[in-house]
Amino acid sequence: MKSIIPTISGLLLLIGPAVVQGQYAYITNADGSSYAYSTNADGSLAIEGYSGPPWSVTIPAHINGATVTIIGAGAFADMANLTAVTIPGSVNSIGYSAFYFCPNLTNATLLNGITNLEGGSFAECYNLSALTIPNTLTSIGDLAFHQCQNLPSVTIPNGVTSIGYGAFWDCTSLTNVLIPASVVSIGVQAFCYCTNMSAIIVDPGNPIFFSQDGVLFNENQSNLVQYPSGLNGEYNIPGSVSNIEAFAFTGSGVSNVTIPGSVTSIAEGAFSGCHMLNNTTIPASVTTLGDGIFAYCANLSGVFFHGNAPTNFVSGPVLFPPKLFYNDTNTTAYYLPGTTGWGSTYQEIPAVLWNPLIQTGDGNFGVQNNQFGFDIKGTAAIPIVVEGCTNLANPVWTALTNVTLTNGLFHFSEPAQPASAGRFYRIGSP
Repeated sequence: MKSIIPTISGLLLLIGPAVVQGQYAYITNADGSSYAYSTNADGSLAIEGYSGPPWSVTIPAHINGATVTIIGAGAFADMANLTAVTIPGSVNSIGYSAFYFCPNLTNATLLNGITNLEGGSFAECYNLSALTIPNTLTSIGDLAFHQCQNLPSVTIPNGVTSIGYGAFWDCTSLTNVLIPASVVSIGVQAFCYCTNMSAIIVDPGNPIFFSQDGVLFNENQSNLVQYPSGLNGEYNIPGSVSNIEAFAFTGSGVSNVTIPGSVTSIAEGAFSGCHMLNNTTIPASVTTLGDGIFAYCANLSGVFFHGNAPTNFVSGPVLFPPKLFYNDTNTTAYYLPGTTGWGSTYQEIPAVLWNPLIQTGDGNFGVQNNQFGFDIKGTAAIPIVVEGCTNLANPVWTALTNVTLTNGLFHFSEPAQPASAGRFYRIGSP
């Protein structure tokens, strides 16, 4: 039998003959473990199976002078004792379900040279918490890391062009993912049920964005749907998006969403059930709205419209009554001076003119008692944010105060800053 004996340098030395049984040859290691392998058409080898212990495995790059280039389908599947694996750079493809259901696998190191992870390659490795993805990788197959529930974060290397269906489905510990500029296709539900997801960072050079059922698709899809339900905090929708499709952010933890001026329509239930959503702004470009887009948003207090009142309403499947703000009891629509179509209510919620103005001609404007201040007047009870910056050429606006215009008036002041080269103020919506 052929043996694999570790040398002092950590390399592997092969000795003795291989044993051939059926379609596979077998090589036995000095510690009693063994590999089953087959020969590819080009003379390279595919690892087809393993028996241990040990269960912390470094797969050899060569057997009997032949290069190992493939980890075969199911080669290590259902190995409950496997705890760690290092795959050499000689391997270019890891086969379908190669490490499927290795529940105690905690560490997988994939060395540079590997280009392809086929479907389900590490699916249901529930305790996988340390993963090294090589820079040579170009594709991640369907369900490749499905239910790797202890995987905390993933950096997809630049060079990967496709991420398959459900690739990270139900990775409940996954908090952030970096998507490089090279990725042009991400399959449906790629990040579905990643309930602790806080950020999916898309390289600025990449035009992909979220599409149907929790996926990222190419820009030519021109839509955005189903953000992962675990998303929290603020999110800026990319400027390449033209339509927000049905149930885009349903049930997510977003507190604020910025919708760009490229968006023209928002479909049914797009923000329904977003219980943490406080405020959002609808740009003037939006002309079409679907049923229940803000249904069941219990904490939604303000929706700020920059344009005329949208009047084109579209019904989807019968999931919501034809009301944008169904079951929202604390929401107000705010509209700007000069826009049309507004009354005292809009879609059965109060509609209020949002018109705060800094008063420069009264006695309260300027420096008094070493404080610079001014009055702000507008419609009573509208919410405002006073922001300041020191450089209009490259402005970085900082929120200074967030208040409501009680009785339509608020006096803002802060310590005078005579040493500052300039101080600029503006009023925005929360």
